[in-house]
Amino acid sequence: MVSASQRPARSGLWRCCGGLFATGVEHLRTVVRDARARHRIKSEFAALDRCGELDPMLRDFGFDRSAAPKIVDNHPRAPRRLSAMLQRLGIEPTAEQQQSTEMREIQRTCLVCGAGGKCDHWLAVGKPGEDRSFCPNAEALDRLSGKARQQS
Repeated sequence: MVSASQRPARSGLWRCCGGLFATGVEHLRTVVRDARARHRIKSEFAALDRCGELDPMLRDFGFDRSAAPKIVDNHPRAPRRLSAMLQRLGIEPTAEQQQSTEMREIQRTCLVCGAGGKCDHWLAVGKPGEDRSFCPNAEALDRLSGKARQQS
């Protein structure tokens, strides 16, 4: 193994762009990991469909068959987006709130949301007070945010 003192000095270009390269590699890993997760859930849905269990399972979660493609498309990014949105808005749900009907409805809405790209953009550059009209959960999240401020 080569020690740090024996390695050649990195050029200015590497020092400048090495972080960017590492970020790109990590992004690629996430994209591949997400694609694998979507493939797994799609396979699981197909297996459930073959044995007649897909529709009952979807109904148990408040969905019908038409929601399945959107659930697959949003998996596993929807829970990450919701977590990031809560964090960005300064909402730290208590254990009781996490199990509430309101939070379950917010989670369900995220699973089938068609505004993932706008959400990702807002999470990357938006500010908490900026317009979130793209988000079907905006009002519910504002209510949670108000409750969190009242408890502080």
